Amino acid sequence: MIIPEFLRGTASWARNGYFYYDDKPRLFVDIPKYGWQIFYRALELAKTGDFSKMETLYDWISPTFYHVLSNACMNLIGDAGNKSDLNLIRSILDQAPEEFLGGAARAAANTGYLSFVPTMLNAWRRSVSRDTHAQIGLAIADIMVPFGSQIAEFSSTYNSNPDLLQKLVDRKQLPPAERQAPAQTEFELLVVRRYEELRGLYPGNVSLWQGDPYSVQKLIREMMSRAQQGVQEMQGVFIAQRHKLEATIGWNLSSAFKDRVPNPLGAMALLEDILENADLDRFVVGQRYFFGHPLHDA
Repeated sequence: MIIPEFLRGTASWARNGYFYYDDKPRLFVDIPKYGWQIFYRALELAKTGDFSKMETLYDWISPTFYHVLSNACMNLIGDAGNKSDLNLIRSILDQAPEEFLGGAARAAANTGYLSFVPTMLNAWRRSVSRDTHAQIGLAIADIMVPFGSQIAEFSSTYNSNPDLLQKLVDRKQLPPAERQAPAQTEFELLVVRRYEELRGLYPGNVSLWQGDPYSVQKLIREMMSRAQQGVQEMQGVFIAQRHKLEATIGWNLSSAFKDRVPNPLGAMALLEDILENADLDRFVVGQRYFFGHPLHDA
């Protein structure tokens, strides 16, 4: 499926994020028929606080369509979806083929909800790809622990049980008893221990980021610290941080990247502007927002 010209780079977090390559005003189709039209309408309405079109994205999360569209739809649901919408992400993690798991895990991580972690871990267990293991593992880490933790370090390791791996080859969903099998790798042990620890600290409706209730101001400080240290410190983590901040407050952070590489000077200018001009005190710690609109969905 061809991406409309003005949407090229949208939903890419090293490019235009939730914005477009130019600022020309565009009208969306009242009754869109095609996936990118539907995505664009849902995104633009969500920016105004109207989340009623999230469910129109469901049918476009499919191997029939270009994977960029599927991932864009999952991202938007993770960022702006309500409880019913988020159940779709749980279902994808629990049942969908390998190619959907990384995108669904990222969507789950962006909610910050600890309740996603067991489902994400089961998806990690049934994955047969090192890349997918890493994507899911890093998404789990973004909910539970600071960047660079052991959970992230061990995220791409494989489940060592050969009988279990054999059952995963055909991508069939494991029986419930096996999906709840005892942890067998260092990664699983670390995740289970941290999950139990956090579950005792925070109620289920608190959105977490790297193990603490999500704080916009704390995230901005972390991003500024990395930008001050240069490109090397921004690599790897800044894309997820940009995604999280942009989706929350609705500021265009595209100039934090240049040619898909972190841009320290551009990032610092943006972050300083946000600190000076945005009303950050209205963002309650541990609460989800999309473009400044609170989401009450847990």
